[in-house]
Amino acid sequence: MIRLSIRRLHSTPKDIPYQATPQGKFNPKRSAFNFKPKPIDGLVHNPPAAILKPSMQTPYIFLPENDPRRELAKQYRLSEDVVADMPVIRAFKAPHEREYTVTKEVVDHIKQLRNEDPERWNLKELSKKFDIELSKLVHFLKSDLQKQSKNQDVSGMPKYLLDREKRRQIQNQRQNRRRNQNNDRPKSEGPKREAILDLNKYKDEEIRVRFVGGRQVTGILKGYDQLMNLVLEDVKEQVREVRFPEMSVPKEVNKNVILLPQTNQLIGLYSIIRDQNTKRGDFVFYSDRIIRLLVEEGLNQLPVEECTIECHGGHEYKGARFLGKICGVSIVRAGESMEMGLRDCCRSVRIGKILIQRDEETALPKLFYEKLPEDISERYVFLLDPMLATGGSAMMAVEVLLARGVKMERIFFLNLLAAPEGIQAFHEKYPDVTIITGGIDEKLDDDKYIVPGLGDFGDRYYCI
Repeated sequence: MIRLSIRRLHSTPKDIPYQATPQGKFNPKRSAFNFKPKPIDGLVHNPPAAILKPSMQTPYIFLPENDPRRELAKQYRLSEDVVADMPVIRAFKAPHEREYTVTKEVVDHIKQLRNEDPERWNLKELSKKFDIELSKLVHFLKSDLQKQSKNQDVSGMPKYLLDREKRRQIQNQRQNRRRNQNNDRPKSEGPKREAILDLNKYKDEEIRVRFVGGRQVTGILKGYDQLMNLVLEDVKEQVREVRFPEMSVPKEVNKNVILLPQTNQLIGLYSIIRDQNTKRGDFVFYSDRIIRLLVEEGLNQLPVEECTIECHGGHEYKGARFLGKICGVSIVRAGESMEMGLRDCCRSVRIGKILIQRDEETALPKLFYEKLPEDISERYVFLLDPMLATGGSAMMAVEVLLARGVKMERIFFLNLLAAPEGIQAFHEKYPDVTIITGGIDEKLDDDKYIVPGLGDFGDRYYCI
């Protein structure tokens, strides 16, 4: 194909000018690739780049940022010739920049006002009074403080630092201000963390020693003890507020009423299916996950017997074997959504159906259809219905099972959500039936719907 295409290329009316390459090991004489385009003279002028040399004509500072000569220039120092060729660069003052001629008397006056009343004569007020920028003013004061720290002259310190009573007043004002801010916060935030940095923990130490730069060993230890006490109080308060997760074991709310462990995973799943903005695909997926957890917990309640099996290599293992058979009975139509979770856990499981609907006017259930296995009386029955509101439909389904000869203690009622009123009514009538639920909501509303609930489960599961 390649040779044919090249022949066609040469046979075109407008042939591309080409020149043959010399014959070599990788270029045989009869090779079909023995050609390359021949450039037209004078059409393109692209000379090779000059070789970089140590001697550079352009100073490093004037090279562009992406110029490769910058890397070369780092390897060589600038010679005297190159430096001599550099142009003279002069710096000029910006037109908007101000010039200051501050005398020593002005600086002393600023320091005097600052020492007498630091609260009133702050940097902003001093800047307005003497018409000096804040940066310049800070520079004047900072240079003076640096001299004091070098000389360690206690007598040259500001007067307000040596005044014990006034300094304590300032500290008390700051502490009261912090305390008021802490009172405005919610109590759940615990002790105020800014108290860790409060200077009050150094009140037993002399101010003179504290601000000059030296500190006594006793003062350091006292301050450290007070600091650690504040940290411990903060940690204790946070530990008290921590809500430890419940143990990952089923919780028996009442006799024969089992609630799945309210782990973060389960709470997250219920948060998704309760959300009215959740799409149908997500609702089905996460509902199936909860249903499987319910089925597995139901299997945990079945009786077992010990057995000994032989492993590979002739070793024995003491295990357990289920007693009896199981079957599922779904209350149509919402209960059919739980059949797949049962089939995923138990292969070839028998499933029956009961059609019971609630009258919207009387809120009473009505039986329309039933189809159950013939030997259901000999099996453990998983009654499947995702919602337990008033309990009317579930109680009628239990009546049908009891009429078929199923014992009450062999019935396990699995549901995703239950109301306290429904559990109470169901448990009073059938105390030996085990209820396994994933969540118990607050109450029923006037229309006999679970609050907060998750809506009509059947509509959200099957309808688009």
